[in-house]
Amino acid sequence: MAKRVTHYRNFRKKFVKEIDEDIPAGTLIKVHEKLEPSCFTYDDNYWNVYVNGVLMVVGADRDFMIDEKLMMTFNFDIKSGDVIAVSVVY
Repeated sequence: MAKRVTHYRNFRKKFVKEIDEDIPAGTLIKVHEKLEPSCFTYDDNYWNVYVNGVLMVVGADRDFMIDEKLMMTFNFDIKSGDVIAVSVVY
């Protein structure tokens, strides 16, 4: 008999933002107005951040950083037309 796996985190939210102007590396970005610290806390195990469909890696010497207010700073320029998507499992 197959063992049933039960996860305590059952829900997923996706937040998407299309960028309408060039944003230089190091600039704070609020991805979505509903992505609030009162509702979500950052945990690398349950968050996936994508730019144009490419999975980003968190870290000062990696792709991006995120602060306690859930503002993101990318270590590369974000261009007009780029799409940032955040998927959160909670």
